Amino acid sequence: MASHPQPDGAPSIGLRTPQDLWRYVDRFSANLPARPVNLVKRPPGQTDVVLITGTTGGFGCDALEHLLRDETVQLVYAFNRKDSHALERQRKQFAARGLDSSLLDTSKFRMVEAVLHEPGFGIDAEVLEEIRTSVTHIILNAWTVNFNRPITSFEEDIQGVRNSMDLALSSPFTNAPAVIFVGSITVFCNWKMAGPVPEIPIDDPASSFGMGYAESKWVSERILQNVALERGAHTVVVRVGQIEGDRMGHWNEREWFPSLVKSALFQKCLPKQDKTVAWVPSYEAARALVEMRHSLDPIIHLVHPRPVPWDTIMVPIARELNVPLVPYTAWLSALEGSIASERGSTKEVQAMRLNRALRLLPLFKDHCKKMERMPERDAIGFVFLGMDKAMRVSKSLASLPQLDGERAMLWLAAWRKSGFLSLQE
Repeated sequence: MASHPQPDGAPSIGLRTPQDLWRYVDRFSANLPARPVNLVKRPPGQTDVVLITGTTGGFGCDALEHLLRDETVQLVYAFNRKDSHALERQRKQFAARGLDSSLLDTSKFRMVEAVLHEPGFGIDAEVLEEIRTSVTHIILNAWTVNFNRPITSFEEDIQGVRNSMDLALSSPFTNAPAVIFVGSITVFCNWKMAGPVPEIPIDDPASSFGMGYAESKWVSERILQNVALERGAHTVVVRVGQIEGDRMGHWNEREWFPSLVKSALFQKCLPKQDKTVAWVPSYEAARALVEMRHSLDPIIHLVHPRPVPWDTIMVPIARELNVPLVPYTAWLSALEGSIASERGSTKEVQAMRLNRALRLLPLFKDHCKKMERMPERDAIGFVFLGMDKAMRVSKSLASLPQLDGERAMLWLAAWRKSGFLSLQE
């Protein structure tokens, strides 16, 4: 592997520097297997056989339904964690998200309980051989979601990427399966340049440095690029931005925005901002991802192509909850002040249990600093992403309607139905 010089002025955390991330890239890119000898062409007219990981989570669940509905897809292998209840969890998710559960009963669907970081994925050798000799696309969606853990906590996820690349390279066909990796906009958390970020590789690890989740996504991007360069594999990194609720309007209450909205019940106000958001509904984002498996470009972006002002969604929400919109700093002060005199007490614990936004105070405070330091970013501190290549390959994304107040009302209705918008726990 080539050496990776330390750029001047790169940040460091403790004894770590951004250049340490190259060690992960080198480690998980080492000793790539050679392609088999006597490769053959795929049968003419063969339809797609897709392996997708992580389909019992919300976004992956939506992607699975799109794949099962796609007439150009012959078979879908869904890799999910090994606990003997994967199919049951899949059915429950389909029902909860308003998807067609009957698709799970067709011969087109195969649930495979696997351990992505283990050799051979911990599955039956006969099943693995069946997949190796048929799969045309591998979509890597499964990932640990925790923004507070160091990169060492994501090593099994990264190993899963390497194992999937090895599977692709072992294909007996001249055209190895395309590997599509669900990346993240967080790889730009330290991005300094103004203007939309182009759909190109990021050579500087400092861009993602400091957040283990973002670092793991950047490392995985580089692994795919190494495999493409050294073995000629076709890889696609889809950098995904903020995904909002499902087709029923339900947005996971544990995420930051639902927590922010619920704070209105306690702080009696919500924040306003003179910025935009480029959020994509999960079902539509999943459709775009499925279309993007055909991308000829190695890097593409998945955010809303037509951002809307923050107030487009916050004004109707504030009106419905009968609270005023106040400057972000005023809302943040009200949130922080609500437990200022209760530090370390049982009252603080109770307040944080009821008002989830209090648990995310560090995140909201960091966002406030970003707004001051990086005014060119969007309403939640994300960079703006170029999307020319993405919109060429995904017609549904190119024609996606803008977010509006009606969509925001769907979120509120879903949260009320679940009991989330209540002063009780």
